[in-house]
Amino acid sequence: DYNISHSSPKNRGKWYQPSRADGRVWRVAPENVKPIGSFQSDLSKKSNAELIQLLSHANDWYARQVRRIFAERRDMSIASALTQMLDGDDQRLALQALWSIYVSGAFDDSLAMNTPGSKHEYVRAWTVRLLGDQRRVSKHLHSKLVALARDDSSVVVRSQLACTAKRLPASLAMPIVAELLKHNEDADDVHIPLLLWWAIEDKAISDTSLVLQLVESPETWKLPIVQRFIIRRLARRLTAEASDAGYSAAAGLLSQALDDKALGEKEVESVLSGMVEACSGRKLKDVPSTLKNRLVKLLNRENPDVKVVQLALRAGLIEAPEKLLERSTRPVAELIAIIRVLGETNCERSVKRLLRTALEAKTESIQVSALAALANFDDEIIGNIMSSHCSSFRPNAKRQAIDLLCGRVDWGMSLLDSIEAEMIDAKDVSRDQIRLLLVHDDEELNRLVTKTWGRIQPQTPLEKQGRINAVTQLIRRRKGNVTRGEVIYKKTCASCHKLHGQGTPIGPDL
Repeated sequence: DYNISHSSPKNRGKWYQPSRADGRVWRVAPENVKPIGSFQSDLSKKSNAELIQLLSHANDWYARQVRRIFAERRDMSIASALTQMLDGDDQRLALQALWSIYVSGAFDDSLAMNTPGSKHEYVRAWTVRLLGDQRRVSKHLHSKLVALARDDSSVVVRSQLACTAKRLPASLAMPIVAELLKHNEDADDVHIPLLLWWAIEDKAISDTSLVLQLVESPETWKLPIVQRFIIRRLARRLTAEASDAGYSAAAGLLSQALDDKALGEKEVESVLSGMVEACSGRKLKDVPSTLKNRLVKLLNRENPDVKVVQLALRAGLIEAPEKLLERSTRPVAELIAIIRVLGETNCERSVKRLLRTALEAKTESIQVSALAALANFDDEIIGNIMSSHCSSFRPNAKRQAIDLLCGRVDWGMSLLDSIEAEMIDAKDVSRDQIRLLLVHDDEELNRLVTKTWGRIQPQTPLEKQGRINAVTQLIRRRKGNVTRGEVIYKKTCASCHKLHGQGTPIGPDL
């Protein structure tokens, strides 16, 4: 067993192995190799007292082997000597002692009542962790954990408390979470806010009433962690359950944000944002009256929030949805959100209005969003109108229109007819879009594609991987030009996607 010090900078940080079985020949100068003890392989012959002494050995291998032996012996008589080490000044040794007590089977409630008061943060944290392994705690120990959550100054301990809360029953977990939420200093922590949400989310459906008790008071709503990480996610989780209980709980959360005079628009915005995120891409079916009534009241306000309009559309509460796009004074982003919902809810009455919007909108992003929404419908008129007007669109809208026409066999035929009539330039159709036409595997469509562009083979997995490797090498070869890249992004991607807050939220946020 040797301690190797590296006097030469070129050797610093390297690992060295012995070249002889006795371990005495090294690839470093002999003066840098200093024995710190003889290697003892058979530790099982040692007494408990001797093994306890090895816990403080500089080589951690000994401590690991000692704990393994204690786990095999399960001799709880060692607890007395190990408990005395918990109060020492050496945190590492105190932690080794706690682990050894645990593996020997001597870790019980009486010991756990004392270790939360240890001066060592890792001893306190590991006490919480080991209690969580049992997934239950006694009433007195639970009080200790709640007190730790309220008073402990260590982020290590609070982080472990958040993890353990997820593993405990809701009746025990929520009081711990309630205290941890009050630590405003943790709002900027990388882990703790999301660990707390992890614990809440685990109980949000199984124990909804206990979870909602966390946010009964307006003071809790205004806590930084709750404002930034919990409310929106909780509203989203309850709504995403798509059950009477989930919808009713979300309605209750929304009602509290609206009716409590101590809360304001910021809290209402958080709840509505979570609910809108949960409903993305689908209709709301079998919505209970509690949520319907609340949405109707909000919808009847002057200039209702666009999120309320989106929820009402998905719930089928708006009788003439197509009128939402007529002479609207809403900002572009709100109009795009409404257009997307009209498409995702497959509102047949809005097809003509969406076609007019695609043809007449003065803003290209609105044109693009209307074309994307039309892809959700099968109406034959869509293909006919798009193929005859495609050439008049702006570049991004033209690209989206061609994507749209490639999405159906009949529409694809209309596209090829327009190309043959020279109403659309064949060069405007990209290779990827041609492959979209081939995906339909229609004999006549394939014949026309071959006639127009020649024989095009679909990419094999090997070709795709080759392209990925080529791009990866290109990226690593030199640094990118941010200024030029931003121009390309705005021209090519921003019409449908957002990146760092820039762009149009038609497709996924990049």
